[in-house]
Amino acid sequence: MTLLFFSKERAIQTKRSIIAGVQQRRHQITEAEVGRPQILMLVALLLTGLGGRSPVQPTWVPIAEGVEAAKVDQSGGLSFALMRVDLAKASLAVRDIRDKQGKHRAVADLVVNEAPIAAINGGFFDIDGSPMGLLVMDGVKKQKLRKVDWGVFYIDGDGAHIVHTTEFVDSTGIQQALQSGPRLVVDGEPVKLKPQSSRRSALGIDHQGRLLLLTTSSSVEARRLANVMRDLGCVQALNLDGGPSAQLAMSSPSMNLNISGGAPVPIAIVVESVLLPPSPAPSNKTPAKKPRSGRGCR
Repeated sequence: MTLLFFSKERAIQTKRSIIAGVQQRRHQITEAEVGRPQILMLVALLLTGLGGRSPVQPTWVPIAEGVEAAKVDQSGGLSFALMRVDLAKASLAVRDIRDKQGKHRAVADLVVNEAPIAAINGGFFDIDGSPMGLLVMDGVKKQKLRKVDWGVFYIDGDGAHIVHTTEFVDSTGIQQALQSGPRLVVDGEPVKLKPQSSRRSALGIDHQGRLLLLTTSSSVEARRLANVMRDLGCVQALNLDGGPSAQLAMSSPSMNLNISGGAPVPIAIVVESVLLPPSPAPSNKTPAKKPRSGRGCR
């Protein structure tokens, strides 16, 4: 414990010394004096080595109107699939995916047989398999609000929202709603959470009002996931059911995603839109030369 404390204090002192030195000599430092490698090393040290973070930068692939998808592999063994949905161009809905006998289903089965573009697992369910917490589907309240320290995701005429259970105000204008928890990001700041590790699914809203759906393929602490959601641009984010329930499936001509869960689930969040054709592969053919203009042959 003493060693960890000393290392942290030493790092802070070193960072302050470097910053002070750079500020005092910023008019003297040149590539000839310090060298490009040293400058790059200094920047990397300040941004990452002493408490900074590397931003998450997904390579987004257009999937459908208003829908993009990506796969991300981070250092430390964290990998996940995610989607970004613009509600002005695509639709998102909470669905009860149990069959006629009330049995749970995998979200991949839903995507294959009922053809939404994508689906991710919803919130928690009880030991008897019944969903827990508020559920609103297409404007119809299926279950009432549960008074617990969770969050509520809902969609109304003003777009998507995530609030704490105590802040939720019921209204007839709500079209979709789901209760889960805990919240991961609140007003752009990651929530300080207990160091519990599991496979996880999450839902977030970025500063443009777009929805982000994410499922990890490996275990991750909730607080690390909160930082990831913040780094992805979320101003609000909510933890969904995790562990064996965490699953995401997507099928399109451009890209397929399938992070399967260890157990089927009763509730899913589904995405529907108009699929885009796959991007054409780059051609290696040399373009034909255009004929020269002129008077032609005589």
